[in-house]
Amino acid sequence: MKCPKCHSEAPSGSKFCLECGTKLPPPDAADTRPASISLGDKNVVGGDLVGTKQEVKVLGGSYTNITHSDETRKTRTCAISGRIAAVTEGHECPACKRWVVTDHFIKQQLRCTECNQKQHSQREREYEARLHDAYLDKRVDDGDRQQLKKLAAELGITEARAQELERPYRQTAESSSLDEAERIRLKQAEKLLYSDFKVDEAHPIIQRLYDAYTRRVQSIWQLYMTSLTEFDPDAALQLFESLDVDEPAVYLHRLEIKARQGPRGLDEAGKLIKLAQQKFPDAQDWSMMQAECHMEEFRQTRDPVWLEQADKCLRHDRMPDEWLWVKAKLDYLQNRDRDALNRLKEKLIPGTLPYYRVVRAQKYLQVGSMKLIMRGEEYPCRSGDVIGRHGTVATGVMSMINTLSRRHAQVVLRAGQWHIKVLATTNASTLNGKPIEAGRFYLLGLEQTVRLSTQCEFELRTTISH
Repeated sequence: MKCPKCHSEAPSGSKFCLECGTKLPPPDAADTRPASISLGDKNVVGGDLVGTKQEVKVLGGSYTNITHSDETRKTRTCAISGRIAAVTEGHECPACKRWVVTDHFIKQQLRCTECNQKQHSQREREYEARLHDAYLDKRVDDGDRQQLKKLAAELGITEARAQELERPYRQTAESSSLDEAERIRLKQAEKLLYSDFKVDEAHPIIQRLYDAYTRRVQSIWQLYMTSLTEFDPDAALQLFESLDVDEPAVYLHRLEIKARQGPRGLDEAGKLIKLAQQKFPDAQDWSMMQAECHMEEFRQTRDPVWLEQADKCLRHDRMPDEWLWVKAKLDYLQNRDRDALNRLKEKLIPGTLPYYRVVRAQKYLQVGSMKLIMRGEEYPCRSGDVIGRHGTVATGVMSMINTLSRRHAQVVLRAGQWHIKVLATTNASTLNGKPIEAGRFYLLGLEQTVRLSTQCEFELRTTISH
């Protein structure tokens, strides 16, 4: 204990100072006097102040007072919502210098939602100005398309949003670019393909329209992709893979073809789905296609685990309308509702794309497997398999036949039925004893005899799916 007068130390419990005799305060008394600073001393008074005040009495000299306040007790009003919140629950926008709560602040962009919306609107107006220039001549060629794609990437506009912004320009251009006769032919082709599933009749009409407009008219381009996928899957795959076009629809058609090519094709389809998810994260079609691939795995292996995986892909709070045919197909394969596709078709409008998808699903559900039988041996065939010395089916036998070309013929699943197409022109080929021409598709029945050369004759047998 120190004496308050002479500041000398006094033994504990003393009542008076031994040096000056001053009466000492009781040991339990609280010191309520303000802190004092001696004359001539320079002191730093600091501390953490949490909702309190500290009174400092200066007796002389100079001092620096450092105060740390509790920020969690301060509040501010959000400039957007008007909500009063703690300052730690919000941010100051570097763009507009306003304070907003965290819900109205985008950390990745370092700006509030209003500033972000203004910036997006400005970027979209810039993109729409370029769209207006591109559609002045009512056509968008490959050069315009590349520039639009580059500008969208620079402005941070997603592929889905870019297509949405372009839709009204495209519809206006399409309505004015086709003459009356072409519009009639387009409607006729849509009915043949989407309603009647007559691919061989619809495709020549669509091909002529596509040759005239290529990808400049979106409705013709979409119809052409759908038609070519069924008419000649191999040619469609080559076209889609050669084009420098990043569209979700292109990936969807590539996936449809791959899914029909057996285990090898399904493996490639899985990789393609992952790539599409990275390129188009906003699109919702990839879970649908994943389910479609799983159902095709079931059709080839009959393992019910694939149907369980397909069911997981289709578990959503609200099933999108464009997925209804996939769900109906799953119900059919699970034997839960064998009439699901028929009932769904009755609710749809014939000649539309949703109606076509149901009709196509029914057609392919009836397709059975195919086998090539030669010299007493059976070889399973997949869509796209090539018969020849460097083919993909019965390779051990075919590689020894010198009269065969490397790629002599091909079996293809098209328009929901098995076909054969001769690729080589060196030999006279026959189907059930009748000559067949190279480059044309020929429908296969349950049992067919094919002769590709004097040394190569075999049977192709198909089954009916159950």
